Amino acid sequence: MSKNGLISQLEATKKAWGIFKDNQEKEWGLAGIDTGIHHLNLSIGGWLPGKLTTVAGRSGHGKTAVLTPIFDAGRRIVNGKKASFLFFTWEMASNIIVDRHVCHRAGVTMSFLTQGAKLLQGGLLEKVKEAYSDSKSLDVTYQQSSTDITAVRNISLEFIDQCKERSKIEGISIQPVIVIDYIGMAKFEGSGLRTYGIGDFMNGLKQMASQTGCSVLTLAQINRGADDKAVPQKQDLSDSQSIENASDNLILLHRPEYNQILIVKDPESGDYIDSKDKLILRVWKSRDYGLSDNLVDCTIRHFRIKSPDHNYDTKYWELYESEEFWLKHFKLDKSTIALKMA
Repeated sequence: MSKNGLISQLEATKKAWGIFKDNQEKEWGLAGIDTGIHHLNLSIGGWLPGKLTTVAGRSGHGKTAVLTPIFDAGRRIVNGKKASFLFFTWEMASNIIVDRHVCHRAGVTMSFLTQGAKLLQGGLLEKVKEAYSDSKSLDVTYQQSSTDITAVRNISLEFIDQCKERSKIEGISIQPVIVIDYIGMAKFEGSGLRTYGIGDFMNGLKQMASQTGCSVLTLAQINRGADDKAVPQKQDLSDSQSIENASDNLILLHRPEYNQILIVKDPESGDYIDSKDKLILRVWKSRDYGLSDNLVDCTIRHFRIKSPDHNYDTKYWELYESEEFWLKHFKLDKSTIALKMA
């Protein structure tokens, strides 16, 4: 790279070729870091360096619930890689995030954990105690006050440097993931239109991701008018254009059950099924992986999200180590590949 930041076509090609060769030679696995949600992994490739992902939804539809399995999976080392999270939690206190993790691990509801705590005893009480102990190992750092892009950038850059140092010390690759809940609470300078301010904030996040190689996850609100729709559209997203333009991946979440819609269409079979404990994960934009509709199981009371094909404790990440899994995922077989090569 030259002093003025210009990159030649030769340099760009060498870098792209190096990444391709690495993908060919490394062990089978997910391209990025496990997000904790199997369908999300396949839709965006996991947490990838330089990528900004926005997850949007109405209140009660699972927008912050997805963070529970995401944080739970982050500490898992797979193929020498893991994630570490810096969580700008402007809407929810850090102890509430811990309580959600306990619900997720112990299989209790938030209501029971708070109002029914004195009733806990025996094996269930032990599960809860173990879950609180387990939460200590979540690789999450919380920040609850700074909401302007300058503060976010400065704190994030310090965190990214810490992840680099940890990678050297621990001998593994630690992917820094910056999480913001939620983008509508961001502050911006000047007296211009809010949309421009949000656009500047999002562009600043994207620029930081591109420059440092961190991953960014922002949560966003969907407008109330989407409540009457079977599935929200991207234009229902608050400040939709500025958020969409900056995001590499844009994912809308919708729980029909929450809006008392009793059936939902399965995008795989085309059949209408019971909407109870179902979540639509709609990928409206993905620069690398394309668009998709996914129907997943979502036990919101326990903050659990999983593939309908899996059990809660299925080690789905082990599937990624198998050539057979990827052949099935791409709807290929070895004989077809051999014919194409010939």
